[in-house]
Amino acid sequence: MKPWSYSSLKDFEGCPKRYHALRVAKTHKQDDTAEYLTWGNSVHKHLEDRVNIKTPLPDFLADMEPIIAALESRGRLMIAELEFAFRKDWTPCGYWDPDCWTRGKIDIVCLGSVEADILDWKTGKRRPDFGQLEYYAICLYILGYKSINAYFAWTKTKEFDSTYIDENILRHAKQLFTDKAARLERAFETDEWPAKTSVLCAYCPVVQDCSEARAKGYHTKAKHIKKARKG
Repeated sequence: MKPWSYSSLKDFEGCPKRYHALRVAKTHKQDDTAEYLTWGNSVHKHLEDRVNIKTPLPDFLADMEPIIAALESRGRLMIAELEFAFRKDWTPCGYWDPDCWTRGKIDIVCLGSVEADILDWKTGKRRPDFGQLEYYAICLYILGYKSINAYFAWTKTKEFDSTYIDENILRHAKQLFTDKAARLERAFETDEWPAKTSVLCAYCPVVQDCSEARAKGYHTKAKHIKKARKG
């Protein structure tokens, strides 16, 4: 099993069958992602350069400048696109090490003595998922930070979400992700990838080839959605 990330683990939890088709067998591809990914990568690159080399933000990201400036005013070490990786026992390792178990990147971290800030830029619709911030915070917790303020900044809608993550939450989150990763590992060992149907099946690229989704009529709904988008 290759190293898991927060997004890959969430995909598996959403539907193991979909995860297998997109990420393991690679028999299907997610529709309409190229434009979204290009946009997201461009936004993140501008924001990374603003933090790391002080390049001014373009006009369409001007509303993000006060957020970065507020973090800078705290006088802490500030890093953009911080890479982290851990072995299965949660000891740190290199991002590409052969024994890497999980890895990720944090958009912005601000490091104090025992306190830290995490900021994650979001380029889509506002759907706060604080589990993602807790996953990132585990990285800093293992490195000795016990008190973490974490934020989402939504670049399109100019909205903002925040949460405070303490040592008790981090201990619980660490065990939670360990258990979730174990279920993913068992799926690889047993080669069992059951479908998990929901209304989201209508938007899944696997829907036409999924007997469980077809049995509930989601393949028909998917065709109507696709037709409406083209129209």
